[in-house]
Amino acid sequence: MNKVTAMLVFTVIIAGQANADSFEAEVKPMLEASCLLCHGEGTVTPLNMQELSYDLGDAEVYRTWEHIYNRIERGQMPPMEVTDTVRSLIDDALAAIKPALTDANIAARGGSRTALRRLTQLEYAYTLQDLLHLDAETARAMASELPAASDTGGFDTVAKTQDISSLHVRGYLRAADRALNAAIQLGP
Repeated sequence: MNKVTAMLVFTVIIAGQANADSFEAEVKPMLEASCLLCHGEGTVTPLNMQELSYDLGDAEVYRTWEHIYNRIERGQMPPMEVTDTVRSLIDDALAAIKPALTDANIAARGGSRTALRRLTQLEYAYTLQDLLHLDAETARAMASELPAASDTGGFDTVAKTQDISSLHVRGYLRAADRALNAAIQLGP
């Protein structure tokens, strides 16, 4: 492993630990004020928040914190009336939990986002049928006027092979205009 890679791995580990420490510091006051009485060591509830990790990179921990956030935000927890001071701690914790969950979710997805792609002629025909209530034959005829797709070896919905040019955009817009004219009958 070269030095740059080692430094990068070390930086990511340290940054993740710093985020977990920051998240813990922002949430812990709420836990101590309103949660640990029922969800601490030696309680009968299945959730022990005293031993709960703050590492949102762990999928199980993430799901637990997401569940906690949802229950608190819906007002299901804490079950008893709380003072204004505790309510303030809860609001602060919710404000910290939501972006932490969002960031962890985005980080977990990494590069696995699906690439954008255009609709195939068949998909476009179905879309015209669904949105404009055109009959199948009319929708297929309008979609067939779209620019021809490049040969993809039979896999016509692979995003990497579906480039889009100005010719495609003009074709889709022209087909949309014709479809709207067919769907909307103006005049007597």
